[in-house]
Amino acid sequence: MPRDGTEIGPSEKKVRRKRAKSSPTPSGTALTSAPIEPVAKQPQVRKRRARRTSTPTAELPGVSPIDLGNQVGGDCRSDRNTQHQSSIAATIDDLRAAHRNRQLAIKRVGGIDRSMESFIANRLGYRIDMDEEARKVLFARAMAFRVAVENGKQVKIDAEIAKSPELASVIRPIIASAASREPWAIVKKEAENEMKLLVVTLPVHTWQKSIVGFGEVSLGALVAEAGVPIGEYRTVSGLWKHMELAVMSGVRQQKIAGHGYGGVRRSVSWNVAQTLIKQQWRGDKDEDGADPKKSGKPVAVTAHALGPYGEIYGRRKVHTFPRIADTADLPQKINGKMNPEKWTPARCNNDALRIMTKALLRDLWRVWNGMPPRGTNPA
Repeated sequence: MPRDGTEIGPSEKKVRRKRAKSSPTPSGTALTSAPIEPVAKQPQVRKRRARRTSTPTAELPGVSPIDLGNQVGGDCRSDRNTQHQSSIAATIDDLRAAHRNRQLAIKRVGGIDRSMESFIANRLGYRIDMDEEARKVLFARAMAFRVAVENGKQVKIDAEIAKSPELASVIRPIIASAASREPWAIVKKEAENEMKLLVVTLPVHTWQKSIVGFGEVSLGALVAEAGVPIGEYRTVSGLWKHMELAVMSGVRQQKIAGHGYGGVRRSVSWNVAQTLIKQQWRGDKDEDGADPKKSGKPVAVTAHALGPYGEIYGRRKVHTFPRIADTADLPQKINGKMNPEKWTPARCNNDALRIMTKALLRDLWRVWNGMPPRGTNPA
């Protein structure tokens, strides 16, 4: 019975008997301040600890294929390689932060402009029941007037006000709206400058500089969206899927259950492609160097590639162009959605841009892994 009068339960009795049995001190003997440990078991304990510390208990993570040459020649080079991998990971973290700042700034600037264009369109007579074509024309006119006011194109401003006198009252709001963009424009510029400095340390920077139309900001955006070092993707197909450019179940990756498509990474890839194609492809030109579709003049210089990725773009358009005539009789939409069997010039263009972007990512993955780019070779 304990001194406080409480009973001892069966489980506590069992624990006490176990402690008394395992105690090295004889019953009735007073304990010293430092109990004596059993000497006979000490060497075994030390031996087991020695084995435990000398043998790894977990498999080391795989090493990225970047800079594999540093692993040869002993622990010193292996340490340098580990430091290099840590440096790459830190760079990617910084790239992601700068890339997110840039995206936010672009979104805010776009929101300011779209809001002002909606304000102008309402003054021009926008109605919610307008058909799609009329709505597009009206908002295109609103955007043109906003840009004219911001750039001081007085002739165009006067012409628009002559047609719609109510536009005179929105000039001051347009100027104020443009001024509100300035802080976000500074955020965007600072983020881009940081991205340009960071990509210099990446193992693909030298190759990137050799590609006309593929700048440091574009490279930084792709690496940031990839999330991990490009070389850590086991296959280039995995990179394509992550960037939402894969073909799944016979169709391009899109907002379908099981496709894992959010649209953000696809949008980033699309913007990179738009910048790249401007320097890799030249469309038809008339004798004055203008677009024949707009000028109405005959083609003087036919469309042609200016670089390897322009060749991929052009080759894909040649491949899909006959599908426009083959599907000309099919309806544009089915149940309010685009007909997946219907091919148009716009779809041919978008499809060719997707194939070109996949080729760029393929070469980016290969160069990161120490392999030469394939360029225009599709194999």
